[in-house]
Amino acid sequence: MLKLLIEGRSAKAYTLAAMLVVMSLFFWFVDEGEPVKVYQTQGIIEKIYEKAYLVRLADGRSVRVIREQEYTKGTPVELQITQYPSKKERAKLLPKS
Repeated sequence: MLKLLIEGRSAKAYTLAAMLVVMSLFFWFVDEGEPVKVYQTQGIIEKIYEKAYLVRLADGRSVRVIREQEYTKGTPVELQITQYPSKKERAKLLPKS
């Protein structure tokens, strides 16, 4: 009986349907909506990681950003901060000018 449940077509269909429901719920909760505010600020590279930088912003906060360009510790950088309705903020390094 258990073998029929595990190997049956209906079990595969139910499993696939459950996976689709879970994925759609995940993406529904992850969606942050449209940005409320986008602004630029300055910061200084504080620590260098393998794939990211820790940047100290002008207002005293620290953010971790993905390494897209090479910088050294102490280098001043420009960042773009995007704020969402949930009050989450995402930071991105702006290209060197």
